[in-house]
Amino acid sequence: MARKRMRVMSPQAIFFVVAIAVAAFSGFAEAFKDPHNKFCGEDECYAVLGLQRGADKADIKKAYRTISLDVHPDKNPTAAAKEKFTKVAKAYGVFMDEELNKKYHFFLDHPDAYWLEYGHHWVMRYASASDVRGVLLGLLVLVSFFAYGIQHTRYTTAVRYLRKAAEKNLGPKSGGNAATMQLRREAEALLAERKGEAQGGKKNGVGSKGSKVVKQSRKEKEAELAEVIAELSLQVEIKGSCRKPTWRDQPVVLLAMLPVHTATYLWHKFQLVTSKLTKREVTASEREYWARRSVGSSTWDDLDAETRATASEGDAWRGGEAMEDWKEAHLYGGGATSSSKGLRKRNKVASGSMMKGVLGEGPEVEY
Repeated sequence: MARKRMRVMSPQAIFFVVAIAVAAFSGFAEAFKDPHNKFCGEDECYAVLGLQRGADKADIKKAYRTISLDVHPDKNPTAAAKEKFTKVAKAYGVFMDEELNKKYHFFLDHPDAYWLEYGHHWVMRYASASDVRGVLLGLLVLVSFFAYGIQHTRYTTAVRYLRKAAEKNLGPKSGGNAATMQLRREAEALLAERKGEAQGGKKNGVGSKGSKVVKQSRKEKEAELAEVIAELSLQVEIKGSCRKPTWRDQPVVLLAMLPVHTATYLWHKFQLVTSKLTKREVTASEREYWARRSVGSSTWDDLDAETRATASEGDAWRGGEAMEDWKEAHLYGGGATSSSKGLRKRNKVASGSMMKGVLGEGPEVEY
């Protein structure tokens, strides 16, 4: 059986294949670009005039005149025509200038030489490193995070104060207040109830080992009482600046609600001004709004209906000296006499906390 001969390409065929490959590769070569706007910018100068490469100066002048008749600002004042005329004039100037014309055709054939002449293939421009909206949002989230931490620290400090003052059974003169004393009483009652249930209703200390229990009862009772106080202190609802942090306290929410609060304030201000001009009697809801603003939302929410009525029905809602006198009488525990007015700052700092209701029913404490 005869072997088949392997055909070898002739030199002429190899040259022909190489020529085709080079031509194909050159077709993918990067076209000439002018990002520095030295010639026609992003456009090709011949294309701007509607010509093909190789057109002579006569053809260039003719094309320029023809296009100029349509897009000249004196005949066509539109913005698009003005932009078109600017490009046509630029291209015409490149072809009419010998030096620019020579450079332009050279760069058409050698695009890489353009970057060696005028710079790299990237163009610097000013731009912010990050989106401003993203930066502001990130700062707002960061501020909200710190605000939550600060508010939580205040809350834990208030709870710790309640707990320690109740454990030491401090009175008002020793650093305690009605809230801490009430907390201790409730803890003692709850502890006695639990012991009674555990011992089947028998009192503590009864039995054959009663003497030993009496010797250790004081220390053990204080430890057990401290555990109950710690348990109940976490159930206390604290209001005011030391309240437990919630999503409503975060700067993001406060900023979102700012237009609502502003609109509400402007509306009530408008109602107040119109009532003065028309001599109309201010409504109860309007008086309550201004009294609430003067007292503070957290403090106002902690007051009973009767105390609120004294602020909104009298002249205290108008603010000023009348509101200060009302605070002296109902918040600071003192009268509105001239001698007490000089002690307002000290009374505000030294004012204690208030406890409402029973701890088992959800007490409210305000600092």
